Amino acid sequence: MDSPHLGTVIPFRRSSIEEHTDDELMQLASAGVDKAFAELVRRHQKDVRGYCGRCCGGTLGDDVAQEVFLELRRTRERYEPRGKFRSYLFTIVHTRVLNAVQRRPREVELVEKVHLAGGELDAVLEAERARRLRLKLARLPHDLQQALLLRFAAGLDYAEMAEVLARSQSTVRSRVFHGLLRMRKLLRKEGEP
Repeated sequence: MDSPHLGTVIPFRRSSIEEHTDDELMQLASAGVDKAFAELVRRHQKDVRGYCGRCCGGTLGDDVAQEVFLELRRTRERYEPRGKFRSYLFTIVHTRVLNAVQRRPREVELVEKVHLAGGELDAVLEAERARRLRLKLARLPHDLQQALLLRFAAGLDYAEMAEVLARSQSTVRSRVFHGLLRMRKLLRKEGEP
C-alpha cells in the first residue's frame, strides 16, 4: 500500500472512539480511521450548521456546513494538534460563510417560509421574531455581525473567536459588547423587548 501514513503509530488506547479528544480524532482521521472523522462531525455538526444557517439562511446554510466538513476532510492531514481544534474548525466555517455571503447578492434577503401546520402559533411567532432579529443583525457592520454570531450562534469563547478572526481577545470582546449595544438600540426603536 502506498499510503503516506503506512507505519504511522497512533499511541491512543481508548476503549471507544467517543473517549478521544478532538485532536486525537483528527490524528486518527489523518491516518484513515473513518470512524474518527464521523465522530468529529457528530460532535460539531450542530454548532456548525447553526452558525452557517444563521449567517446564510436555511438551505444555503446547510450547503455551506456541508462544504465545511468536506474541506475539513480534505485538509485533515495538514492539521497540527495543539488543543485548538474548535478554533481550526471555525476558521474554516468563517471563511466558507464569508465566501457564501459574498457570492449572494446583497439585495436578496433569504427568508425561510413558515409552514402553518396544525395551528402552531408559537412556532410561527418565534420564527417571525427570529426573522426580525436576523434583519436587524444584517443592519450592523460586518465585523459586529460576525462577532455576535461566533459568540452566540456558534458558542465560541473569546480565545477561540480571537483565533478565528485573527484579532486580539480585547478586540473581539469589544466587538461583542458594541454589537449587543447596537442590537439593543435597533430593537428599542421598534419597541421590541
